[in-house]
Amino acid sequence: MKKTVMLGMLAVLLVASAVMLSGLAASAAETAAPGAAKTTESVKLVPVDNAKCPIMGAVMGKTHDEKLTRMYKGQRIGFCCEKCLEKWDAMSDAERDAKLKDAMKEEKKEEKK
Repeated sequence: MKKTVMLGMLAVLLVASAVMLSGLAASAAETAAPGAAKTTESVKLVPVDNAKCPIMGAVMGKTHDEKLTRMYKGQRIGFCCEKCLEKWDAMSDAERDAKLKDAMKEEKKEEKK
């Protein structure tokens, strides 16, 4: 009889622990990525003219999220994140030209390899 009671209590403890752990995991996921999209909003990919972010130098693909792009002098420029996009928006045309020139130089160097 004692074994049955002990096994029952153990089962209750295991179930309670599993419920608590699943709640903690969900809470941790929300804390780790509070801005993570829980929407069904789709990402529209558009072709970009640069292979690297002109601000941070992060490698870009041939297409990129339209929200992280800007049109500049007839070219669609992609950025790795919103912070880089904000920095680009705050720059003068001369600063933008220099950043874009540097990004395009790096792209051409890699093509030769």
